[in-house]
Amino acid sequence: MVSVVVPAYNVESYVGEAVASVMAQTVKDWELILVDDGSTDRTAEICDAMAQADSRIHVVHTPNGGLSVARNRGLALCKGEWITFLDADDLLHPRFLEIMLKAAADTDAEIVDGEAMCFRGPRCAFSGLDGSIDTETYASAEALEKGLYQRNGILTAAWCKIYARGLWDDVAFTPGILYEDLDVVCRLWPKARRLAHVPAPLYGYRQRGGSILNTFSMRRADVLAITAQIEDYALAEAPGLLDAARDRRLSANFNMFLTVELARRAGQCGAEEAARLQQQCWTQIKRLRAASVRNPKVRLKNRIGALLSWLGPGFIRRLAPLTAPPSL
Repeated sequence: MVSVVVPAYNVESYVGEAVASVMAQTVKDWELILVDDGSTDRTAEICDAMAQADSRIHVVHTPNGGLSVARNRGLALCKGEWITFLDADDLLHPRFLEIMLKAAADTDAEIVDGEAMCFRGPRCAFSGLDGSIDTETYASAEALEKGLYQRNGILTAAWCKIYARGLWDDVAFTPGILYEDLDVVCRLWPKARRLAHVPAPLYGYRQRGGSILNTFSMRRADVLAITAQIEDYALAEAPGLLDAARDRRLSANFNMFLTVELARRAGQCGAEEAARLQQQCWTQIKRLRAASVRNPKVRLKNRIGALLSWLGPGFIRRLAPLTAPPSL
């Protein structure tokens, strides 16, 4: 059985579609744990109604504690051999569980990672996936390296994966931070012997303006501390990951520099606060940029950004309006 954990906070317009995508799975041996995280809209009522309609759906209501707390509560209730996470405004391909479980059985992997496709509006145009899919298999350290480099389609997001239940026995999400998914990878992934990657769009990631990562707050600077911790982990525990960890830290600092510049111009943060954070970012950019430029494993986007940084922080500030909303 697969346990599907869905944290839900004020998602009355979306949670029904997310649950419907689970109910439409070709694999029927699942349980769905809906964690209502203190919603103030009709989310709780909708969740309760869906649980009454299907005995595989379980609802727990908690005071609002944030995404990490809700996921941890769901993890504590899981009874399945496998666990997956679905955000309440996202969707699963109807064959998500089927394809992921087959990949796990074929490769003996404890983590199986799929690919996501972004969408807006009520529907996600998943493909039929009628042909065979060539699953890629990696040792966990190699997979983590690729995830940190943000290459080969391997995501460090918690969603779009299935996990062997035992991996979570002594691992939890850190409450009160953003980028909790990135925070957990260096504690979770090394526990697996191997990770299988399915290069197919199996998860629909809804892009909407009101989501946390599309709304600026200084909490987004959490990513700077998290990537610093990842570098510390590599130094102490996994020297082979150090170059990848430093590149991910460079990426986070570069993107935060741009994000804060756009927020300052939009009046979403003060000039003094922006200058302080940008100076912090710039210190790391100068320290890390040369290594990323020389590293052939670094994606082209990062190498170009690192090269342009030698033109100075003023030049990078002028580039900010030309950039897409940064992805950290």
